[in-house]
Amino acid sequence: GYARFQKNTPPEISRANLQGLVLQLKGIAGGSCDPRTFPWLEPPPRDALESATWSLREHGALTSAETLTPLGSLLASLPVDVNAGKLLVLASLFGLTGPATSLAAALAVKSPFARKPGGSAGGGREARFDFESPHGDPFTALTAYARWLDVRDARRENSRKWCRRMGLEEQRLVEMAKLQRQFSNACEGSGLTRKGGGGGDDDDGGDGVDRRGDRGGGVERGRRSVLRHKRRLLRDMQRARERERGRRVLAPDGDGGAGGSDPDSDDDENDRAVKGPTTGFEDELRALDLAVHVDLRAARRAARGGALGRGETSLMKAIL
Repeated sequence: GYARFQKNTPPEISRANLQGLVLQLKGIAGGSCDPRTFPWLEPPPRDALESATWSLREHGALTSAETLTPLGSLLASLPVDVNAGKLLVLASLFGLTGPATSLAAALAVKSPFARKPGGSAGGGREARFDFESPHGDPFTALTAYARWLDVRDARRENSRKWCRRMGLEEQRLVEMAKLQRQFSNACEGSGLTRKGGGGGDDDDGGDGVDRRGDRGGGVERGRRSVLRHKRRLLRDMQRARERERGRRVLAPDGDGGAGGSDPDSDDDENDRAVKGPTTGFEDELRALDLAVHVDLRAARRAARGGALGRGETSLMKAIL
């Protein structure tokens, strides 16, 4: 029991993947810096350092002399996992940054096909087959993600109900959309793509606003003002939800104990499917959270409807 617990939690550096840390160290201190002799406050395990260094050489980020290659310098500038960073860098060479950011997001989160399809006994399974790609699971997830973006943007159907019918877990798709935005921003910050490029072709800065005639920047200022308002509203709604959750969780039950239910239960999606004001509030909160953190139009352009050309698919498969 308790006596077998460790006195102290092992430091994170002894448990983390060190590839990104080695790259950042060489990018800041110089490519010739040896992480084995670096004066760490808490030295990482030697075998973990060796494994990270070997892996970076295999990725082409380090030379045999363990100095940064051009690819390694780019990866060091990207605040993402090395595998995702390499995918973004190589895809940008072929003008496929948009699909690459979507695929990287799909690979970084848990599968959206976590729940069993709802609806009729066979209808959900048949609908789920519509997403399947002969090119593998990443492209299947990309297709489902692109279809979900279409549903969200069209607003003709409740996306949560659509996900339940299709056997998808919407929270995973929301996470993918947020990650795709972060990957896109990382590509812009490192110079892999131009500001607002995002793999799309529209000249709208990636936010669905056409700026070709906006010489004075009025549209941009208006967009930022609306975004600030939405962020304030989102914070207020999140605080209101936390206050309500606290009251619900701590409310006494009929037996005199602490009543309510776990607000983070895996079944809360189904529980809140019942008609009522709570459901409406949660739906509005999710929609506002997505509007603040994700530009649906830019995300749809990046995902390209989940349909890539034969040559583009072959390139992406080779990069993956």
